[in-house]
Amino acid sequence: MSEINIDGNNMIFGRLASYVAKQALLGYTVNVYNCEDIVITGSKEKILEKYPKKAKFTGQMGKGPFRPRRSDLFLKRHMRNMVPYKQTRGKEAMERIRFHIGNPENKQNLQTIEKANVKKVVSQKYLKIKEIIKLLGGKV
Repeated sequence: MSEINIDGNNMIFGRLASYVAKQALLGYTVNVYNCEDIVITGSKEKILEKYPKKAKFTGQMGKGPFRPRRSDLFLKRHMRNMVPYKQTRGKEAMERIRFHIGNPENKQNLQTIEKANVKKVVSQKYLKIKEIIKLLGGKV
């Protein structure tokens, strides 16, 4: 089918993820650029308390589950729960979703989703993905 290119700058992750999942399940290829600038809403203390606990819990030593520390892989891992990824239609949809770090040179007209913009948040409590990745030990 066709391709949808989305600018992730100042987009709320949950709302963006539900839109991306729906489009991928419908058969579109979805590319999300600037994924390090995507926002997770909530108080900074609650967010920073949640993710290191997930990163430290790794099951048995050397066996996983291993948590990604790069922003595009981090978002893809969290995006997985929006799609029935254990079924064939969900696996195919996950293959059609791609997160990219940075802005591409040859793509000028990127879409923004008004419903997922951070301007919709009443309170100014949010945290960018690159700050969470820095906390988990990743390089930004």
